[in-house]
Amino acid sequence: MALWLCRLESDGLAAVGRDDDRARELGIGAWVLPIQVAGEDDVRWESIQRCFALSCGLPLLLEWVIDGPCSLAEEQALTAQLPRWLASQRALPLEQRPALLIQGTHHLDAAARTAQRLRRSLASALGR
Repeated sequence: MALWLCRLESDGLAAVGRDDDRARELGIGAWVLPIQVAGEDDVRWESIQRCFALSCGLPLLLEWVIDGPCSLAEEQALTAQLPRWLASQRALPLEQRPALLIQGTHHLDAAARTAQRLRRSLASALGR
């Protein structure tokens, strides 16, 4: 059976918790939360943290949206934020493993190396 996901825009994060019951009625199994590095402010990170802090509700799946060139420093800044959310009980696991969607890999200079760094860093941080 398919798992239906609902991608929320950054201004729609208030739906997490508030609209979970309605989403379930529609057959939605998890929320997809977009995260970005460049141009982010503390309010967005606080909103993401609020979603993960809720004690119940639909599972959450993070999607790193890359809409422009991404430096190594920006990648590392994002990687530092991810473990606390991916280790959360609210995080949607895929095949019993933490999951992260990535959109816009064509903006990365070396997508394969970025993927390797992410895997190593997150595996180390999550003790896997």
